Amino acid sequence: MIKIYAAIVVVALAFYSGWAVNGWRHNAMKAKALEVAIKKADVQTKTDEKVVGEAEAKKQETRIVYKTIYKEIDRVKDSDCSVHPDLVRVWNNANQQAGSSTPR
Repeated sequence: MIKIYAAIVVVALAFYSGWAVNGWRHNAMKAKALEVAIKKADVQTKTDEKVVGEAEAKKQETRIVYKTIYKEIDRVKDSDCSVHPDLVRVWNNANQQAGSSTPR
């Protein structure tokens, strides 16, 4: 009977130690992934700082130039807004044939 209890205790200890080692392995993988992400973020931050620095330098170089308009172009004045009579006839015929069920 004692051997059965001893075997149960040994199996339980083996299971617990395996569980603990597996947890350590998963924690190590998470830590490694986190380190890789931090390195990528550092590289991206350096790239971003470089781009922002270049953009600020260009922004400082930008200057406003005012120019005087010496000549204005005459605008086309189109006062003829009439519709061709044939178009009006076709439109009216289409509305009559559509019937009263359609909105006008």
